Amino acid sequence: IPTAQVGSVGGGGRYDGLISTLSGGRVDLPAAGTSLGLDRLLTAMENLGLTTAKTQSQKILVTHFSEPTLRALSLRFTRELRQAGLAVEIYYGDNPFSPNELRRQLSYAEKKAMTHALIIAPDEATQGQVALKNLTQRQQLTLTFDQVVPHLV
Repeated sequence: IPTAQVGSVGGGGRYDGLISTLSGGRVDLPAAGTSLGLDRLLTAMENLGLTTAKTQSQKILVTHFSEPTLRALSLRFTRELRQAGLAVEIYYGDNPFSPNELRRQLSYAEKKAMTHALIIAPDEATQGQVALKNLTQRQQLTLTFDQVVPHLV
C-alpha cells in the first residue's frame, strides 16, 4: 500500500472548561471537537496520484445590461456556457448600457484574470450577434448566437 508523508490529517478531543471560559463562567458544559486538514488530504491524494488536475484555461465574463432583452440573453449564454463545462461569470449591474458601463465591466474582467468577455450589446443583439473579446490577445470577434458555444468549447 503506497503512503504519502504529509503529517497529521485530523485532530480533536475533549475541551473541558471551554464553554465556561467562553461564556464568562455562566455555563459549564462538556465539549468535544474534531477537525480535518483538507489541504493535507489533497496533498496526500496528489502525491499518491489519486487526483486528476482539472484546470480551466478559459474564464469568461458575460456582460450584463439592464435592458430586459439583453439581460435574458446574458443569462441564456451564461447557462449554455456553464452547461458546456466552461468557467463563466455574469457581471452584475443594473446600469443601462453605456460606453462607461462597458468599460467598467471589461476592467472588472481584467482584474479577475478573465480570458474572454462576451459582450451582448443592443446593436449586435438585434442582428443575432455578440462580440467575443479575447482579453489576453486583445482581439475581438463578432459571432452569431449559434457560434458562441462551439467557438469557446
